[in-house]
Amino acid sequence: MIVQRFLPDDLFPAQQQARLRELMERLHEAVAIGEALAPQVQQELEELVEAELKATIERSARILKQTQREEK
Repeated sequence: MIVQRFLPDDLFPAQQQARLRELMERLHEAVAIGEALAPQVQQELEELVEAELKATIERSARILKQTQREEK
């Protein structure tokens, strides 16, 4: 089970979170009126989503390591 964190951390800081939120809002607005994001904006959004995914994977690995240490 993956629990999405909505708090900034060293893996996905507040600046990236804010920009991702902004671009997601722009995407939803564009979709609502049948438009697409500009290619460079779409690329930035995809890069931020990828960064958030990598951060989630790293957080999960950290939790697993911590849990394994506590079990010993």
